[in-house]
Amino acid sequence: MDKARDLGITPMVVQTTEDFAERNEWLSPNIPYVPGPILRTWAEDEVAQVDLNSRIWDVVHSKSDVPTVLDLAPSLEMPTLIIW
Repeated sequence: MDKARDLGITPMVVQTTEDFAERNEWLSPNIPYVPGPILRTWAEDEVAQVDLNSRIWDVVHSKSDVPTVLDLAPSLEMPTLIIW
């Protein structure tokens, strides 16, 4: 993901049904069975919302002053379980 982001690629934002299939294969090479009609609807919905999904991607991955878990974790002095 970091390598893709460094190249300006947003693998989680799909623009075509082919992108959708490639993204899912990238996320999980052994994708569990999903019935065809559900998979098609899912892909169509994501392609139809590419502008919204791109804006969400930009907000999530923009630099901000809000510290991340990675920033905070080293300074925690109590036992902590972080579940990702």
